Amino acid sequence: MSIEKSIEKIVKWLTEGTDESKNPAEWVWEIDVSRSKEGKIVLLEAFHPKAPLKLVVLPIYDESIIRLIVDPLYPTKFLDKIEKLKLYYSLLRLNLASHLVKTCLTRDDDVIFVVDLKIPEIGKQEFYDAVETLYMTVAYFAKNVGWGDEIEKAHVRNLVEAVVEKARKGETKQQIINYLVKKANIPPKIAEKIAEKAVKTRKEKTTLTYI
Repeated sequence: MSIEKSIEKIVKWLTEGTDESKNPAEWVWEIDVSRSKEGKIVLLEAFHPKAPLKLVVLPIYDESIIRLIVDPLYPTKFLDKIEKLKLYYSLLRLNLASHLVKTCLTRDDDVIFVVDLKIPEIGKQEFYDAVETLYMTVAYFAKNVGWGDEIEKAHVRNLVEAVVEKARKGETKQQIINYLVKKANIPPKIAEKIAEKAVKTRKEKTTLTYI
């Protein structure tokens, strides 16, 4: 199986599920596809209103690998040496505890969590298990370093961006309410307030800054 075919299958798997599932991989995700000038898929960003962080799918063509990435948005440049050592020790223990998910550092020394899936071995259940384990690892990390509140703030920001984009594209107040209630499990009264704000923001061409 080529990497292009595998990417097509991943898009299908992420959009054919049910939002009632306990496994986030089986939800119906919204997919943003980035392509090169030649039309080759270079990046997928998957968003679901119940997921606290976006799922990034990165095809690495020269290695025949599809890399799944979740960024917990945890900056390290403001940590002192002792704090960094404690963090790196925690990350090392996480790496040793999981044969699937690996913690990595970006060029800016920020933390990301990755799973590398090899082509052609990748299958639907393997993919689902990888996504579920990835989010479970991020939740465990957030709990242990006290980062849960910041991830929740990121969750809210992502949800606000999604709602504003729907309003910008012309979706009605009722459509946005239905989306928030059915997809994000937000109570109807709160969903109505968010939808009103989003539609008003579109009409006034202002910025939705809070929920």
